[in-house]
Amino acid sequence: MKRIKIVFIHYGGALGGAPISLASLAGGLDRNRYEPVVILTDHGPAMEFFKRTNVPCRIEPMRSGLFLGASTKIGIRSLSRFVFNYQKTLDVMHRVIETEKPDIVHLNTSVLLPHARIVNSFSIPLIWHVREMLQDGILGRMLVNEINKRASYVITTTNTVRDIFPDKRNVITIYNAVDLNYFHPLIARQNGSRIRNELGINKNRFVVAIVGHVTRAKGHYVFLEAAHHAVKINPNILFMVIGGGDLPAHYTRSWKGHIKRMINMPMNNDEDLQQKVHKYGLDKHFMFLPFRYDMPEMLGAVDLIVFPSVKAEGFGRPLMEAMATARPVVATAIGPTAELLQDGNTGWLVPPDDPHALSEAICNCTERSEEELALIGQKQRKRAEEIFDLNKQVVCIQQLYDDVLS
Repeated sequence: MKRIKIVFIHYGGALGGAPISLASLAGGLDRNRYEPVVILTDHGPAMEFFKRTNVPCRIEPMRSGLFLGASTKIGIRSLSRFVFNYQKTLDVMHRVIETEKPDIVHLNTSVLLPHARIVNSFSIPLIWHVREMLQDGILGRMLVNEINKRASYVITTTNTVRDIFPDKRNVITIYNAVDLNYFHPLIARQNGSRIRNELGINKNRFVVAIVGHVTRAKGHYVFLEAAHHAVKINPNILFMVIGGGDLPAHYTRSWKGHIKRMINMPMNNDEDLQQKVHKYGLDKHFMFLPFRYDMPEMLGAVDLIVFPSVKAEGFGRPLMEAMATARPVVATAIGPTAELLQDGNTGWLVPPDDPHALSEAICNCTERSEEELALIGQKQRKRAEEIFDLNKQVVCIQQLYDDVLS
């Protein structure tokens, strides 16, 4: 029997929650029935990540994207990039469709409007995965209406994102998911001490971690301010920034990189945050780590995960990974976070952009007993098994594929 070919399109080449979630989904499809092909629109570390999976992946330069996320500012640079690359994107996407001859195209982010136009011109079923909170206002509503109109089905990562769409007839919420056998509390517990030894962390230190690229929207600077207050109360806390943002070698050699070095300007947000940590005299209380491919093991070395977003996100993969491995979480009550994390039951919520409240919540966790934190972890794992199971997610999405083809 001929397999159903699914061509996934992901915008950009950066590594984050969206491409990692895509890799889990594509890799979990029934290969007897489906043939996945992933196409990235630019070079970057995401390609190296996909090389570690069993999912075929390649790069096609299609750089026109309409960025209307809730935390994305519309500027001359983004608009000019959209316009300048528009026709080339249409041409390349047309060639991709003719070459691959997909049965279904699955778009992995909301920005892929030019790509959707070409898919529609071939009358191919289109699944559009919206992983972001979209902007309000005229442009945001325009994009929502276009997605509604052009997609056979729209998949939203939370009900909070689904509520953005006025026409919900073809919009379905399917939570992101992880392999619960890999993201498992047992794996975390068995490897936590080993990871701490490798990193030179004393077993008695209370480790608080934030995961993801360093941005203001994700709350890294609030995290720093909270740390500044917290260490005055409990100097035993170690704050860890994981996956803050690797700096591409070509950027350091570029004219922008040279100018920044000449005027002693941070090369990226990661460097900027490190400089501010030094300015506060918190070097002994902070550790910066690159992206980790062994996150379940890494989470075992952490006592508390903090998710301090100041702008609403479409999901929050660190929340899911922490809950699956039974690691306690403090997060800000914004966007879909409250939908995913039940305050006081599977974690704790604090107001956004409030370093004092975040600091207080962190310090409260340091005073909780191991038994209380373990109980929260058990509740988190149970909720993860209910809503973040990769097998359940794959079954739901395969059903969508079958529906659009029938």
